[in-house]
Amino acid sequence: MADRLKLDATRADRVQHHRPIGLISKTLQGPLMDGTLPRREALFISADHARKIDPTLAQRYHRLMTVEGKHHNSALCHVATVLLTRIAACLRTKQTYELVDVDGTPITETQGRAIVVERYTIPKATRAARRVTTASGRQPRRNERATKGVDKRSETPLVPTPT
Repeated sequence: MADRLKLDATRADRVQHHRPIGLISKTLQGPLMDGTLPRREALFISADHARKIDPTLAQRYHRLMTVEGKHHNSALCHVATVLLTRIAACLRTKQTYELVDVDGTPITETQGRAIVVERYTIPKATRAARRVTTASGRQPRRNERATKGVDKRSETPLVPTPT
């Protein structure tokens, strides 16, 4: 019985190592693609809340949105990665997460919210530019091509015939 348990344990290690975690393989992607969907979603939502309170995260989000031209989701994924690193450091050192201003002075949550609103609010024009509102940028679907006659435009056979 002990040999069987040892065999099952080594097999489980191999399966665990090669099994995709969540939707994407653990070895191929970063922390947001690692783990189950609820964990990733919780981290994404936490990053959205944290960027509205922590000026250092808000500064990063603001730079990604305004200077680098990232979409909201992409910028939040960057912020979530930084937040996850900070959470891991807090757990490792057994310290609490402290809010600080960009110059390093400790602040309260209400001060942090005020600083973020004052300095790092994204202009509405920038948000609108990053938002995809029309379907004109997408490729037409197969049934849309068929109704427009694109599938009948060529007389050449789909499979080349030998000559």
